[in-house]
Amino acid sequence: MVKRRAFLYASLFLYPLFLFASELAVYVFPSMIYDDEHCPLYRDHASELTFVYYYRGEERILDLASSGSQLFLEVPVGVSLLESNVMDGWKKPFTQQVDFTSSPCQRDGMEYRRYALQPPKTVLQPALRQPLPGGMFGASSNNHQVLMLQTNTEAPEKFQIYWSIDGKYACEGEFTAQLITLSAGMGPLLRTKLLSGTPLPNMGFSDRALRERAKLYRLAGVNMVSAQLESGPNQGRRKLWEEAGFSFYGGGALMHVLIRGNNRSASPDIEDYLVDLRGRRAKGSHPSAYHMRLWCPEAVITPGRYPWKLWMDAAREEIAGGAIMLDADLETHIWNQCFCPACLAHFFRFSKLEPVELSPLELLRRYPMQWYRFRNEQTRLMYEQLRREFLPKYPHLRIGANTINTDFDKDLGDLKYGICHFGEDGRLLGDSVDFLLADTLTGSLADVIAVDTLKRSTGKEIIAVAGTSYCVGYNACVMAHRRETARMTGDSYGYQQRPQLQKLSMLHMLASGAAGLRVELDEASVVKATMEAAHLLSRMEDFYLDGQRQDAKLQVRDCTEGDSPWLTDKSRVRGGVWQHYYKLYHGQVQYRVHQLGEDWLLSLFNWDPFQSKQWHVALPELPETDYYLLDVEEQTLLLNDKKDRWNAGALKQGLSIEVPPAGYRLLRLSRSRPETSKQISVSSRECTKPLADPYAWYSGGQIDLERFVERALQRPLEQLERFGDLQEGGGGTLAAASTPAIVPVSLPFTAAFSPVQKEISVTGKLQQDGIYSAGKYWFASLQLPASGTALKLRLQLETDAEQKASLGVILYPDDTFQVLQRLCWGKLPGVDGWLEFDIPSEFLQKATRLVFYNVAQQGEMIIRQLQILPEKQHE
Repeated sequence: MVKRRAFLYASLFLYPLFLFASELAVYVFPSMIYDDEHCPLYRDHASELTFVYYYRGEERILDLASSGSQLFLEVPVGVSLLESNVMDGWKKPFTQQVDFTSSPCQRDGMEYRRYALQPPKTVLQPALRQPLPGGMFGASSNNHQVLMLQTNTEAPEKFQIYWSIDGKYACEGEFTAQLITLSAGMGPLLRTKLLSGTPLPNMGFSDRALRERAKLYRLAGVNMVSAQLESGPNQGRRKLWEEAGFSFYGGGALMHVLIRGNNRSASPDIEDYLVDLRGRRAKGSHPSAYHMRLWCPEAVITPGRYPWKLWMDAAREEIAGGAIMLDADLETHIWNQCFCPACLAHFFRFSKLEPVELSPLELLRRYPMQWYRFRNEQTRLMYEQLRREFLPKYPHLRIGANTINTDFDKDLGDLKYGICHFGEDGRLLGDSVDFLLADTLTGSLADVIAVDTLKRSTGKEIIAVAGTSYCVGYNACVMAHRRETARMTGDSYGYQQRPQLQKLSMLHMLASGAAGLRVELDEASVVKATMEAAHLLSRMEDFYLDGQRQDAKLQVRDCTEGDSPWLTDKSRVRGGVWQHYYKLYHGQVQYRVHQLGEDWLLSLFNWDPFQSKQWHVALPELPETDYYLLDVEEQTLLLNDKKDRWNAGALKQGLSIEVPPAGYRLLRLSRSRPETSKQISVSSRECTKPLADPYAWYSGGQIDLERFVERALQRPLEQLERFGDLQEGGGGTLAAASTPAIVPVSLPFTAAFSPVQKEISVTGKLQQDGIYSAGKYWFASLQLPASGTALKLRLQLETDAEQKASLGVILYPDDTFQVLQRLCWGKLPGVDGWLEFDIPSEFLQKATRLVFYNVAQQGEMIIRQLQILPEKQHE
C-alpha cells in the first residue's frame, strides 16, 4: 500500500479541517500489490502507473479539481511522463493530458523532475470501512488516473517515485521502482492457448497504452484477448488488437443477462421470472434476493421467450465483437430456483418420478440428487440453445462453460471428485459445450487439483485461470481494498513471489491437463515470468498436450531436512489461504509424469514459497534401455557418475533432486542425445524414506448430499430474509438474515450466557456476559412457541461509547418469510439500558421467531439480559 502521510501546504490554512468532512485516499498500482510497496517498471517498454482515488469520511468529494488541487509526480532524470488519462465516471470518455509543466528538483542526491498533472474532477467511492475477509474482492472506483512512463539509459535500476496532491485534500506518498528488462523478440508460437483480458479504454487507457499492452502480450505468448464490444465502457478497440495479431474470446455478456436483464420488471410475462423458495415470482425483486438472478430457466431455454431473446442477443453481440470462443460465468444456483409449474413438470419428467405436491424445501430435501442433476440439465439446455442458434452460421465457434468443483476428497456418486456449487457441473453438460473454463481463482495448489480432477472426470478440454489471484484479480480497485485491509488489521498479504508463483501455477496446471490458460499481466516482473514460462513451455508442451499420463510409474520420497519457515508465516494469503490448501492437498510432494513415444517427462512442483525440497525420485518399471536425462529449463545434461546415460537399473535405484522454493524441476528422459548447454554429475542412490502420494488427500468416500444441501440453503434463505420483500430501486430498510432456532424457548424465558442456552442462535460474538453484535447485521435469534397470550420482551442493552450501533427487532412466522411485527428499528438503549416491547397475542397463534439486528451495521450492540414474559405474569 502506498504511504499516505497528511501534510500541510500553505494553502491548507485557507481550508480549516472542520470545514470539510472527507479526506482523500490515494493508491498507486501496481506498487500496492506488494507488502514492501516495490513497483516493477519496464526498462525497455512504456509502463503504466494507475492512481486510484477514494474518499475517507461521510461525503463524496465533488471539488477535487475545482478546488485547485494538482497531482505532482517526481521521477529521476531518465524517466519521462508520456501521458495522463483520467477516468471521471462510469461509461464516460476519459480525458487526456500530454503536455505537462515540469521543473527540476533534487531527491536522494539525484536529479529529478517534478511534473504537475490535473487530477480527477470528483471522488465518488468511499475507501474501505471494514477489513475484507481473507483476500476477497475489493471494489470498483469511478475515479482513476493512468500515467504512462518511459525510461531511457540514464534511469537508475532502482529509485524512489514521489507523488503529492496539494490544496484542500492534501496527501502524499512514495514507493520504490525497480526496472525490469524483457527479452527482445516475439514470444514463441504455442499450441497451448494463452488468453488475457484487455483493460477498458473508458478506465483511462488510451490507444497508445493499449498498443503497449498488445506488444507485451505478444512477447508473453498470449494469442487471445477478450472480445471488443462496441457498446458499453469498452467502446471497442477491435481493429487495434486485430492489427496486433490477436483473436478474441467472449462470454461475459451472457452472465449479465442472467443477473439483471434490462431491468427486473422488463418482461410483461410473469412466467418469465423465477419462482423462489417461498413460491413467489421474482418480477420486480431486489437484485440481492436471488444472488442477482432473475429469469426462470425454462424461459431461457424456450425459443421466443423474452429471456431466451436476451440470451441470444448477448451471444450475438459477443460474436459481433470478434469472439470465436464463448464461455459464461453463469453461477446458476441449484438450490434457490426455480420452482414454477413449468420447472417442476420438467423436473419430474427428467427424473422419471411420479409428480407429487411438495414445498420447495421439502422437494430439495427429498430428492437432492435428482434436483442436482435436473438443474444441471437446464444449464446444459441453455448451452444447447446457443449451439442450435449460432453453429450453423459460425461453424468454428466454440462454446464453453465456466465451472469448478470443490470437496475433491470425496465422490458424488458415479460422478467422482467433488461437487459443483452451481448448476454447471462440467460432468453433466455433455456435448453442449466444447470446453470448460476452470474457475481457478485461489492462486494455490487447490487450483491445480481442480484442473486435474475436472480433466479426469470429464475428458473435456480445460482452460484454467493461472497465477496467484486469491480470489479475484489484481486490478487496481481490488488491490486498493486489500491494501486498506492490511492497514486496518496490521497484517501483510504475502504477494511477494508473484512472478515465481505465476510460472509454477502455469506449468503445474498444464501438466495436470489444462490445454490453455488465462493469465493476468499487470506488472513487469509477472510479464517477464510469463515470457520465461512460455519459452520453457515451447520445449515440452507436446508432452502435456499429447503425452500419456504415467504418474504411477514414478516413485518420490521426501528427504527434506528441517522445518519450513512457511510454518511461521502469518500473511493473509500466503500464510493463510495458500498454506491451508497446501496442507489439505498434500503439497509436500507434487509431481506429474508424461510419456510421449519412448521419451518421458518428469514434472516436479514445490508450492512451498520458502523451502527448497530434496526429493528422491525413482522409476522402477522402465524398459531395459539407456536414457539421457536432461534438466529442461537449464538445458543441463545430468550424468550418472560421469556416464552420459542412465540404464534401467540406475533409474530404479533413483537419484536425489533439489526443487527450489515456489519452483519446479522438469526432467526429460530420452533415447537420443538432446542439445545441452552444460552437464553435471549426479549419483544414483537408494532412499529408505516412505513413498509420497500426491493424491493422499483423496478418500474415495461419498459426499453427504443431505448435509451439503442444508449448508447450501443457508445463504439463499438468508438473502430472502434480507431482501425478499424489497423491490428494485425501492430503497428502504433491509431485513437481515435469520436461521430458526433449533429448540423453542419455554416461557417465561430468561437468557443465560454461561453457558449459552441452546435456544439462542447467535451469529454475532458470544461471551459469558452477553451477545455482542460486533458490527453484525443479524446477530441473534430465538424461536417462540405457539401461545394465545401476549408477551413482553425485556432487553438490557449497551452500545459502544460513540453509540454508533442501534437495535432492530422483528417478529417472523416460523415457516414463512413475512414480517409479522417490527418491534423496533433503530433504537438505542433506554433508561438504565432497558427496553421493553409488547408482542400482541394475535401474532402468537403459531410458532414464531424473534430476530435481533444491529441496524447501523457498525459499532457494537450488546444484549446483557433478555427476558420474555407472559403479559399477565409481567404485570
